[in-house]
Amino acid sequence: MPEKGTPGLFLKGVAAIGLLLSIQLVLVAVIHARGEKVLFDRLDSDKMADVVDFLKSKGMNYRLTDEGTVISIRGEADEVRKEFQEWQEHRQNLYSQQTKKVVELTGSSNPDPHRLNAIRKELEKLLSKGCDHIEWARVGFRQRDRFALEGGEGKKGAAVIVGTGGAVLPDIDVERIQWVVANSFAGLKPSDVLVLNEDGRELTRSSPLEN
Repeated sequence: MPEKGTPGLFLKGVAAIGLLLSIQLVLVAVIHARGEKVLFDRLDSDKMADVVDFLKSKGMNYRLTDEGTVISIRGEADEVRKEFQEWQEHRQNLYSQQTKKVVELTGSSNPDPHRLNAIRKELEKLLSKGCDHIEWARVGFRQRDRFALEGGEGKKGAAVIVGTGGAVLPDIDVERIQWVVANSFAGLKPSDVLVLNEDGRELTRSSPLEN
């Protein structure tokens, strides 16, 4: 037998859903009124970071709304979505080329997500303190970006891909990134950490300072 009050809770749930839909419709109307088009909506943070990286690489203006889950642009959204897909495939090919000479950081196909997430937060904290040479402070330390360099039996390393928007990253900033990653893994030295830009080009020097 249904509990008392169940119909009321159901109606409240329906009302809440209706309110969310109304807000979404109003948001879309506002975006169109600005002469913009919704490029993507309801994105998680990692996917949104990818889209933002792409738009920055193209020098395109964009607007984030609805707590960063909706992104809109001026122009042909369908064409930009197609270009974004091609850009993603190109990046994935670059990462695949890198993985031919690397192994997973933990030696497992399922690295510890808490440990790796802590590294990502450390890198974000570092960049947020003011690196003028990196255009976006969110470092997506994602599954495809986590590598350990092959360097002989039992030797581990790491590679981090950062977005610079084509800017030159000074040695001092590269070394800071190396130190943050190295300090997060026992037995890892800064010289074991490879830093790459979004095009897969190596930014690290041959022997970073270690004292």
